[in-house]
Amino acid sequence: MAIALASVGWAFTYMLDYFSTERTARHAKDVDEKIEKEEPAFTASTRVDPPPPDSQVVLFDHPLTSAERKYLTGLDLEEGKDEPDLKNFVKSHHGKRLAFPGDKVGGYSKTWLIDFFSGRTESLTISGVHAENIDCKPAAAKAMILFPPQGVGDYSTMLFKLPDNTPPIIGGDLQVEGVGEPYFSHKKIDLGNGATPGGVRMEVSSGTQDCAWEFEAEYRDSQGAHEQRFKDGKKRFFTRGVPARPQQVFMYAADKFSITDCQKKREEGCDWRSWVT
Repeated sequence: MAIALASVGWAFTYMLDYFSTERTARHAKDVDEKIEKEEPAFTASTRVDPPPPDSQVVLFDHPLTSAERKYLTGLDLEEGKDEPDLKNFVKSHHGKRLAFPGDKVGGYSKTWLIDFFSGRTESLTISGVHAENIDCKPAAAKAMILFPPQGVGDYSTMLFKLPDNTPPIIGGDLQVEGVGEPYFSHKKIDLGNGATPGGVRMEVSSGTQDCAWEFEAEYRDSQGAHEQRFKDGKKRFFTRGVPARPQQVFMYAADKFSITDCQKKREEGCDWRSWVT
């Protein structure tokens, strides 16, 4: 009898511990899920992707002096002879560079490499991104050096055109599959549940305006559709535009390995507007 009672007591204690542990585990899981839902669904790590040297425009906020114009047009860029001098000139004069995305799909633009990551245990999918809180004004640049594209890459990218708030398209070379079509009609970004961070190139063209904005992503999880904004670190994204009427235009002449002053030598092929419009 004593043995039987001891067995019953042991079993009762075991069952009590089992259910108590199960309740504790369930409660802990509910707490974890609640905390998880209170945190942002994902994070976005951003960094600027510099444009290629032979496919860019360099913008200056102030007109260049006569001496500076003479210096630029006197550079010999054959086989990279004076390229360090040009780089130093651009840096010392606070030149800002924009890239050419490919065969006039979107005009000159600024590109960010963005890595999305979610620590959530359940999966989620980013199915759309658009710009929000957009502020634009006429481009402030007064002078520019134009390096017409000598070739473009074959990568695809998420290309935005501001200030229009239209869905992004696939950018890149015209040979890229789906180029010019809505990005999220072909692609998506899967996150969470241990998925590898989703990396994407986000390229923004603002035409003849300087623009600042935030991005807002639409994503779906098991609870439905949601939205979340993200910035360029702690600040809004910002890109410069090419001025509609620049005071000074300089163009790199690939056949002469030199820079032409388009105000003085219009007859030498300074058809710069065909590249920026």
